[in-house]
Amino acid sequence: MSELAQIKVPAKFPNDETASVVAVYVATGDRVSAGSVAMDVEFSKATVEVECTAGGYISLCAGLKDEMPVGSTLAIIFSSEAEARQFVPEKPVLVTRSKESSYVKTKTAQPRNRAPSQAEDGQEARSAKILKPLFSASALARLKDLGLDQEDISGIDFVRAKDIGCALPTGNPNGVVNRSLDLPRSPFTSEKLPPLKAAELGNLLAGQNVATSNFQRTMLIPSPDNAGRLGGALAGINNSSIVLRQCARLLKEFRYINAFYLEGQLNFYSHVNIGYAIDLGQGLRIANLGDLSEATDSEIKSKIVYAAKSYMTGKLNPGEVEHVTFVVTDLSNENVESFIPLLGKFQGATLGICSRDPASGSFKVSLTFDHRVTEGRMAARFLQQLAERLKQSE
Repeated sequence: MSELAQIKVPAKFPNDETASVVAVYVATGDRVSAGSVAMDVEFSKATVEVECTAGGYISLCAGLKDEMPVGSTLAIIFSSEAEARQFVPEKPVLVTRSKESSYVKTKTAQPRNRAPSQAEDGQEARSAKILKPLFSASALARLKDLGLDQEDISGIDFVRAKDIGCALPTGNPNGVVNRSLDLPRSPFTSEKLPPLKAAELGNLLAGQNVATSNFQRTMLIPSPDNAGRLGGALAGINNSSIVLRQCARLLKEFRYINAFYLEGQLNFYSHVNIGYAIDLGQGLRIANLGDLSEATDSEIKSKIVYAAKSYMTGKLNPGEVEHVTFVVTDLSNENVESFIPLLGKFQGATLGICSRDPASGSFKVSLTFDHRVTEGRMAARFLQQLAERLKQSE
């Protein structure tokens, strides 16, 4: 087996013995280059990018939310994709706390001005004598967000932000957004907006910026075959079917692209539903094509043709857009050199396909994304991987 390099948890801070995996940007079998970021790991003082130490094919040894000792192996890079996929890593030595310090005690749904009983006062006094917790900066910010005090936390020696994950703000005992709001019908899970992201968002909105950005990239889009090619208003399908399929696959790896922001929370869809924009003269509609990651080009074309017929007969249900998690708008047949696709409700990003450049044969692809959900770096990586996958499909 040709192993090229190992990626390990870096020893960045002398007082930290472990780090938590908080973001994973690659999957086992992916081709990576030296210097590209594979993961983000969180220490007590900062979140650190972990880069690939060599070019090749990566095999992951740790996953999201794993707590790994400093110096342990996060991933291994091999010379071939087959080796990376066939490699079975040893079960990671995950760090677990002792029984007496593996919980976070919180007092919820109790008035702040209520005096503690003698029993509670004595119990807290005994806990304070046994252990006085230390708090990281991120943990203190988390406490502030939740409206809690340091005294609400006990039974743990060093408190990090993730240790307060079970603590909930008074008045929101379920830890979720108000379900009486108009929410998407597609299932999703919610996470509190990280303090650093909240601060960044505040700075963005305090100026003249809006919350969305748009990145554009030129890429070659292969046309799978000439058989069954469509003309007229649906001619763009000839080029977009492969894009739709690759987007569906990538969205399963880029969870922040397949998400939306609402009331200070990040909401991650549990599945992928690709929406396809159709406008045949009766107003814009979004057709829900579902998960296209394993669909063939002919199957995708058939789905779009069926949606177009439903549109023309007034049977395309506008409510179906509520199930869509990501939208693709194809204007490649409209002689549009560049445009910024609009971001729909309950979406973190949307993709637009512009016209083909006759000289180079390439297309400009435009990605609009919500800065409240994701970062420019991740959006750029999404476009980069999409371009690479399209190139490999030629």
